[in-house]
Amino acid sequence: MKKIYHYLIALLVCSVGTSCGDDYFDINTDPNAAQSSTIELTLPSGIAGTAYVLGGRWQILGSIWGQHWTQSPDAQQYRDWDRYFIDANDFDRQWSTFYSGADRGSANLDGAGILKDLEFVRSEAVEVEDWTHFLIATTMRAYATQMLTDMYGDIPFTEALQGTANLAPTFDASPDIYDSLLVELDTALSKDLTIDTSTPTGPRTVGNEDLVFNGEMENWVRFANTVKLKLYLRQTNVTERQAAVESGVSELINSGAEFLTNTSALVQVFADADDQRNPFYSTEVFRFGDVNLVASNTSLNFLLENGDPRIEALYTPAANSDTFVGLPQGNLNDGGQENDDLSRVVSSPIAPVYFITQAETYFLLAEVAVRYGLGLDAQALYEEGIRASFDRLGVTFNESLIADGGNYAFPSAAEGSLTLEETQIKAIITQKWIELNGIGGPEAFYEFNRTGYPSEFTVSANSTLSPGQFPQRLPNDIDEANRNPNSPRSNRNQVSQGVWWSQQAN
Repeated sequence: MKKIYHYLIALLVCSVGTSCGDDYFDINTDPNAAQSSTIELTLPSGIAGTAYVLGGRWQILGSIWGQHWTQSPDAQQYRDWDRYFIDANDFDRQWSTFYSGADRGSANLDGAGILKDLEFVRSEAVEVEDWTHFLIATTMRAYATQMLTDMYGDIPFTEALQGTANLAPTFDASPDIYDSLLVELDTALSKDLTIDTSTPTGPRTVGNEDLVFNGEMENWVRFANTVKLKLYLRQTNVTERQAAVESGVSELINSGAEFLTNTSALVQVFADADDQRNPFYSTEVFRFGDVNLVASNTSLNFLLENGDPRIEALYTPAANSDTFVGLPQGNLNDGGQENDDLSRVVSSPIAPVYFITQAETYFLLAEVAVRYGLGLDAQALYEEGIRASFDRLGVTFNESLIADGGNYAFPSAAEGSLTLEETQIKAIITQKWIELNGIGGPEAFYEFNRTGYPSEFTVSANSTLSPGQFPQRLPNDIDEANRNPNSPRSNRNQVSQGVWWSQQAN
């Protein structure tokens, strides 16, 4: 099975990262050697595909737009992204990784696409009432679909995942997709996961085809509940949905649902060997030589000003120095620095790609506590989130940071023109932004669009948008627009158009 995972990784690096030569891997030595697929063979492809989009180019875009990183002065790879200019083909491979491919029942198994892989597992699992794999695939598909619709807005969903090929699926409205995902998660969570080996059908034992929890179904229940919570909270600025969001969150919390507060959701199958490295490291460090990205002053200065020791786990000091130095966002070398003058991104070939971390879950629950109460302790959850972030990074935590008068003390009074509730939300989202540095760029970008926090963000010094505007989304995929008459046309101006839940749109 391990050979299968490494084959999938090699395949996905080439489809999600930069182009690969014919000798990058031998497509004629597929270890699956199958004429049709199975649940156990297809599930890891859907999970790994999601990880490679999230941990690859989307991670870079999100970390630039989330102001963790900025373009280095010694290269030009991401200059356009840093000034909010997206070429029509910049993310066509990532779009294809979600959607493209053949019917899994055929002999051609290459490139079925993340969403179709996961839908195949769901469909096959329903036929034999295998509710363990059904829950895993439903949760991963909900997670991946939310990522996609948050990045693009309306996307193909209902018709795109039908069993027969549909080259011109309609685009579902994002709010409708959210509603469908919540219903699907509820359905999967309602199933009996009890395994009875005496029957030929029903829930099956899950093994190492589960790249996230290795078959620990309690954690998949927690992951599913946490995805539900994230779906609800993303809608908090949508006026006509606020009552439904509060009701949904209240029902979830009051039901006694458990969340990922003890185990992080991640993919940890990487090795420091060809075709097996973390997707960011494989592209940016191993292939490009670590020349493209340096610390953004937005993040770096915030950490320095608050005496936050996590800085050492996120950035390197400038060469031959113990000083951390960044660039203003989108500066594009206006100051004349060279790479050696600047702090770089800390990365590793074996670093996992995180889906939802322990700290992120605590911050989600802290926001619930501030907004709705529900018997939750906002301050305690906020503080646990900070502790978990330090722990994940292996940095010693000093309780003085969150004590009264500490730089990260939970707010007990309103700040300026903000209400106390909004001041506390600002503190929570800002700490989540620190936690997401280097591992969750897209999520940091989404949360800034939703809340406007952190307030330290600055517009790119070389922005191509109207004055004061931040990017909001990716434009529609150009290849999809060219071949699908039901696709909205691709337009670079879409970058500044807020998605339905964003602060700008409401």
